[in-house]
Amino acid sequence: MYNVKLSKKSIKQLVSGEYSSNNADSREQLIDWLRSMNTTYHLTLTFPYLEAEARCTEHLNEFFHKLNLRIFRARYGRVKSDCLAGVVVMEDTPAKDTVHFHVLIEGQQYLPEFERMKKLIEGIVASMNRGKRKKVDKFQLDQYRLAEGKSLERYLTKVFENSRTDVEALDRFACLSIGGIQFGEIGKSSRYGKTGFHIKKKVTASY
Repeated sequence: MYNVKLSKKSIKQLVSGEYSSNNADSREQLIDWLRSMNTTYHLTLTFPYLEAEARCTEHLNEFFHKLNLRIFRARYGRVKSDCLAGVVVMEDTPAKDTVHFHVLIEGQQYLPEFERMKKLIEGIVASMNRGKRKKVDKFQLDQYRLAEGKSLERYLTKVFENSRTDVEALDRFACLSIGGIQFGEIGKSSRYGKTGFHIKKKVTASY
């Protein structure tokens, strides 16, 4: 069984050497790995029309930075375990010429129950959209249930159907991390640094 907490660098490093040369087999192995996680929530974040992929990734990092602050408060950033853990999947949104993200969030000690988690997310999205232009269009939070038929995991790995190689498909997956979320080369030019937000020695959250 794989464990997402073993490494936060990239999906490719997490499962290095575990994929076969067959694209279909690799997809099945990734599905099994996703199903082995201790997933509690499935979060979907969508973005406004024509929002560039790099900008959506910045918004995603900003969102999780703020969510981690509200959940972990002063503990956030002290050790690797004091942040949300899980896997992010990037998908195209052709109708809006942008992308959206699916996030499988793992259960852990300080993870809020569903209604509180939803309210925290609502507040963060509202705060991010106070400027002249919306950063996040919509969100949907669902409680995760391990269902027969691998339906959700198969849906989240459909990028394999249109990818020429495993590497191309896996570039659409990333891990939640204190250092920031990165998909392949995306995010390296973020104004928050090469790996996302820089975590200071002391962090505080406003409520």
